[in-house]
Amino acid sequence: MLNTNDIALICQGAHGDPFSLLGPHRHSTGRTSVRAFIPGAVQVLVVATPSQRVLATLALRHPDGFFERVLTSALKSRYQLHVRWGDDSVSVIEDPYRFGCQSAASLCARSPCSLRRVCRCIRSTCAPGFTSAERSLGQRQ
Repeated sequence: MLNTNDIALICQGAHGDPFSLLGPHRHSTGRTSVRAFIPGAVQVLVVATPSQRVLATLALRHPDGFFERVLTSALKSRYQLHVRWGDDSVSVIEDPYRFGCQSAASLCARSPCSLRRVCRCIRSTCAPGFTSAERSLGQRQ
């Protein structure tokens, strides 16, 4: 499990390398941690694709929307996150931290409003000073 200082830095958007913490991370023991920062979410499920089998329910570690679970084995399949919001609606999203920095930044350009805080964190890490449109044009702000 991640320490509370790193969790606080992620929630504040102040961690220097969110890719080192968020998304799937395999341990030397063969287990895999899955971590997500999704402000406003009340529940996050890790669901295998295309089988739609629920692999885990992530535990809420911080009220600002930081979730984490250590899986008992390696994560061997592709997955999506099924996010339940406070109004009981559900969104199915790709975990942007599963793809690596540049792919995640591209995914954020198409993400819903509810993930803007997460995407600001990704953009600040992957391409500081660039908006998604400028990044695709190669122009700096």
